Amino acid sequence: QMFGPGADEIGFARFDASGGMIGSRAILSTPGTSPSMPAVAWSGSEYGVAWTQMVSASPAVVFRRVAADGSPMGAAAQISAVSSATKLQSTLAWSGSEYAVVWLVPASPDASFSMRRVSPDGAPLGSEIPAVGGPGMGFRNQPDIAWGASTWGLFWSDSRHGETEMYFAMFDGEGTKVVSDTRVTDNTTFSGNASIQWAGSVFGLAWSDSVSGTAGLFFQTADASGALLGSAVRVRDGNAPDIAWDGSSYGVVWQETVGLYNSAFFGVIDAYGTLVTPPVEIDATAMFSQEPMVASSGSGFAAAWNGDFGTRSEAFFNVLDACP
Repeated sequence: QMFGPGADEIGFARFDASGGMIGSRAILSTPGTSPSMPAVAWSGSEYGVAWTQMVSASPAVVFRRVAADGSPMGAAAQISAVSSATKLQSTLAWSGSEYAVVWLVPASPDASFSMRRVSPDGAPLGSEIPAVGGPGMGFRNQPDIAWGASTWGLFWSDSRHGETEMYFAMFDGEGTKVVSDTRVTDNTTFSGNASIQWAGSVFGLAWSDSVSGTAGLFFQTADASGALLGSAVRVRDGNAPDIAWDGSSYGVVWQETVGLYNSAFFGVIDAYGTLVTPPVEIDATAMFSQEPMVASSGSGFAAAWNGDFGTRSEAFFNVLDACP
């Protein structure tokens, strides 16, 4: 998301294996639509991008295809039902045959997640699915979704029992819930910043929690049936983790307080949540490095994050070896 004088935009850019930008960035959004909170997924041949914008004076979630060379394809299609409800925090993933997009509808005092399937050609499939939440079920936040062996895994934070805790559920390819909402954490402190990845036979779940008095990164796995395996592992101090699986280990990025500021860090954890490389600070230039994200190429990782310099905000990208 790019902020400009009087007009925000959704930008898209590609980078080569050394971290250099390929060509110029593309603008995916339409001027005057107040676009925000983009998410992107790779299908194996092209990209799918979802974000929130105004459509006929109402908030909507839209989806647009982007070719492998970074060229926008067609127009953005509305995939959320027409309503005046605010829609935020889109997340999406590819199953091998279609996309699923999940977003937050932050109604007060309750909030819900909606899901919509999207075909490879960008057309919405079926109807909008009420995935999680409803009256009397409290507030929820920060969903993340991944495709597993034959089901979608959804991971998020939720306050239905008073404290904000982490929950996990599974849906089949049609969007029907097949594993009910499962509580992952159970303590009196705030849990949040969900990240989920499929690792070939299990879902890897990462989040942040201040259960010991200091914000920390936590990790646990769930098998293909939705059963939680073992106990949660505290990886290290930090906040806002994101994970990616490269076939043998997880790359993890997070933000951590260094002196008076936040910095972005990277490390590698094994299948059990043990940090197997020393943490590497990947941005020491910004006052506040925020919202880090990580992806795997199969032979290494790449990270992107927002750097706040006080008077301006910039997007950063860096290529990382599996063993820095």
